Amino acid sequence: MNKNLIVINPNNCSKAYIDSVVDCHSNNSIIVYGPMACGKTTNAEKLAKEFNLSVVFDGVTPSEFKGNLPLKGVLVLTTEPPPYSAAIKAISFSEAIKL
Repeated sequence: MNKNLIVINPNNCSKAYIDSVVDCHSNNSIIVYGPMACGKTTNAEKLAKEFNLSVVFDGVTPSEFKGNLPLKGVLVLTTEPPPYSAAIKAISFSEAIKL
């Protein structure tokens, strides 16, 4: 995996650490969702490169953040599609892998 790519489970990290690794001047965050074991984590580097993001949140559901996911700089991999009104763009893994 790319040494510049940071993959974390935000449930196991402090907010201060998350704030220190997320580049708020980066591209908009994006949520990629799909069933467990479909290849999201395996393809994290490819997806992050495609979206020009260097931080990946893995092992989290958008509902755990209650709308507090960083709006910039993060690729979020999840099994749960976000609510319709989510402020962060979300696409299915099957759509993302075609890019």
